[in-house]
Amino acid sequence: MKIQKLSARATVLIHAADDADDAAKKAETKASVAAQSFRQAKLRLKLARKAAKAAKREARATEEAAAEAVKSARHAHKLAERAAQALAKAKQPAKPAQPKAAAKSVAKKASPRRQPVHRVAQAIKASPLAVPVESEPVPAPADKPAVSPA
Repeated sequence: MKIQKLSARATVLIHAADDADDAAKKAETKASVAAQSFRQAKLRLKLARKAAKAAKREARATEEAAAEAVKSARHAHKLAERAAQALAKAKQPAKPAQPKAAAKSVAKKASPRRQPVHRVAQAIKASPLAVPVESEPVPAPADKPAVSPA
């Protein structure tokens, strides 16, 4: 009888040991999965940080480019305003006649060498579309009929 009790007890202990072994294997598997999941999460976090740094660098570069574009646009706007002012000034009618004393000094100053270059006229003459002076027809006076040079 004692042997039966001992063998029954041994059988129960064997089953309990098997159950404990199975539980340990399950726990080990869960721990392994958790460790692998942790490593993957850690790797994802590292990659996300790298991506965030790259996005931050790109945003900074974009912001600098936008600031440069704004600066360039302001400069272009300022140049356009100056050009518009110069054009408006060029379109203004000539100044009224000056007194004789002032006219002499103006005539003295306005010698051919000292004449300022009229930029618009110079650009028109230099244009490839400009008509040469010698090929332009000379208008006939209103009281005389036009005569052909042939």
